Amino acid sequence: MSAWLLDHFGLAPLDREAVPPGGEVLRILYAPTFHRGLVIVVRGFDDVAELEVLEEEAPPQRVMIAVDEAAAMIARLPASIDAFDRNSRDGIAAYAERWDGEALRIAEIGNPSASADAIAYQLLVAGLDLVDARLSTPRIRERVATLRRYLDDVDEAAALCLPGQTRARRRRGRG
Repeated sequence: MSAWLLDHFGLAPLDREAVPPGGEVLRILYAPTFHRGLVIVVRGFDDVAELEVLEEEAPPQRVMIAVDEAAAMIARLPASIDAFDRNSRDGIAAYAERWDGEALRIAEIGNPSASADAIAYQLLVAGLDLVDARLSTPRIRERVATLRRYLDDVDEAAALCLPGQTRARRRRGRG
């Protein structure tokens, strides 16, 4: 999934990006099944961060923000998240990377729910919250609302499962 998403958006691997000492970059690629994808990039250096949003067939949008505004999102990816549901057919998949110039942390996330995959779900929601607060053009608001609906639908579906049902399905798919 990750190589396809990177190619689809024309992105180079994140660990090729130069990062000054003390800086870091977080990139989340959102790939919903039936809608266009979105990429959120936060580059944090000292007290400021650059928030960049990449949409399919649209020029990138950027804004400078205080690094504290991005801290909630960056903190959600301290290590790899293993929340990829290989049995997923419809829903949302995401690929997240965090690069500090020394270590690359990667998370492949598929259909996370607030109840079953809290860390992955919170990471994706925090990214959308940051974009909503700082880069809210009508087109981006519509795209963010669409992505939120995918996350809400996944959470509702997880609530309908019996306890343990979602996790068991994931284990069977990893054979």
